[in-house]
Amino acid sequence: MRVLFIIHELAFNGAVVALYEQARRLLANGHAVRVLTPNLDGRAAAQLGRFEAAGIAVGQGAVWAEHDVVVGCTIFTADALFDLIGRLPVVWWIHEGIAGVRAVLTQPKAAHVLARADRLIFPSRAVAERLFGPLLANAAPGRVEVVAGIVGAPAPGAAAPKAAGTIRILCVGSVYPRKRQTDLAQAVARLRGAALECVMVGDLHKIEEPGASIVQADPARYRLTGGLAPSRSRPCIAPPTFSASPRRTRACRSRRWRRRGTACRSC
Repeated sequence: MRVLFIIHELAFNGAVVALYEQARRLLANGHAVRVLTPNLDGRAAAQLGRFEAAGIAVGQGAVWAEHDVVVGCTIFTADALFDLIGRLPVVWWIHEGIAGVRAVLTQPKAAHVLARADRLIFPSRAVAERLFGPLLANAAPGRVEVVAGIVGAPAPGAAAPKAAGTIRILCVGSVYPRKRQTDLAQAVARLRGAALECVMVGDLHKIEEPGASIVQADPARYRLTGGLAPSRSRPCIAPPTFSASPRRTRACRSRRWRRRGTACRSC
């Protein structure tokens, strides 16, 4: 099968990591894979080398007729998929929760793709049924699939160094308002007497106030690493660590990493 994936960027984020894993597995099983992305400059191309090293073809253009199916990754591919509806089978792999629903409600092309795509893939049953359910009341049986994008337990290895007796709280995800890292910063600030280190791993777009001021005022307690390659982020995840997800709704379920001393919680 010849699969064309479309994604808006190859930056350091969960959607790109999931795409990489799926493309790599398809290649290993004898399928032809190409990734189409409009932006291959700067931060948007941070993981380009990883794809190329795995033999995954990446480009800014593609001939749709040379593929058997197209898979749009994230809500941001709605415009591209809109032009392909009816030309070849279309799969929309939606990673977003409330942000995705808002896009469908405010963007006519996104609403059209949601209604006409051959398959819709969501990261959890909660997102498919509770958030998108009202928009999919007339969806044909079998048209909606759930593919859980659960992050696996960290691979064994040395943890990033920290002061003795310090508890590390880790938040992995691009830093911008809807991920609500400002709430995490405020929560950690209230634990004044505890020996804590708050590490936020992800591309820094914007952290809202008062979180921005809290982080800036206490650099010893808060560390924003920016986007990191998986190999560089693993030491931050290694136990003993508490992983926090402060966003209002999680697109996927968290996995508890108790066996290796890492706990995963939502704020």
